Amino acid sequence: MRAAVLRNLGDETLEVVDDIELVELGPTDVKVQIKCTGVCHSDLHGMKGDLP
Repeated sequence: MRAAVLRNLGDETLEVVDDIELVELGPTDVKVQIKCTGVCHSDLHGMKGDLP
């Protein structure tokens, strides 16, 4: 599974990790396949540390 990881608050660089370890799903958990995603401008403010 791939993930975009923010390592340091205030740094806008995302690290793409291709081998994220998955946790075991419980009897009430579901796994969802995501085909596409986006980034909202408020997400960028959060990455910069601009939001409380």
